[in-house]
Amino acid sequence: FSGTSAAAPQLAGAAALILDAKPDLVPAQVIEALSETAIDITTGSCHPRFNRAAAVGHDVATGSGLVNAAAAVKYATEEF
Repeated sequence: FSGTSAAAPQLAGAAALILDAKPDLVPAQVIEALSETAIDITTGSCHPRFNRAAAVGHDVATGSGLVNAAAAVKYATEEF
């Protein structure tokens, strides 16, 4: 259980928390809050079928990184 199948429900939950705190945000603001507060994953790789390596910053293997829901809500309430 990995990849989009694992990430989508986690991100949906984090987005719901953000929108609960700031219901008037537009999708781009929710995405910004999630992206700017994600914990960067810099080692490892994605599924062996694709074998893309993680790197510093946004990458094909891990996207923006590991969602940090609490930090994303804080970011949204302070920045928007």
